[in-house]
Amino acid sequence: MKYNAKAYASIVAAVVSVLFLIIGYTSVTSHLTIVEATNACYDMNGNPSVEKDLFGFNWSFSCKED
Repeated sequence: MKYNAKAYASIVAAVVSVLFLIIGYTSVTSHLTIVEATNACYDMNGNPSVEKDLFGFNWSFSCKED
C-alpha cells in the first residue's frame, strides 16, 4: 500500500497530537496530586518537600511534621 505525502503528514500530525494530549493530561494530573498532598501536609502542620522533573512525571514528596 502506497501513501501519498498528504496522508502521511496527516497520520504523523494525528500521532503527535495524541502524544501531546497524553503528556499534557499526565502532567496536569501529577500536578494536582502534588498540590493535594502539599495541602494535606500543611493541614497537619507539616513542612512539605517536593522534588519533581520538568513535566512532573517523576516526583518525590515528603512531609516533615513540626
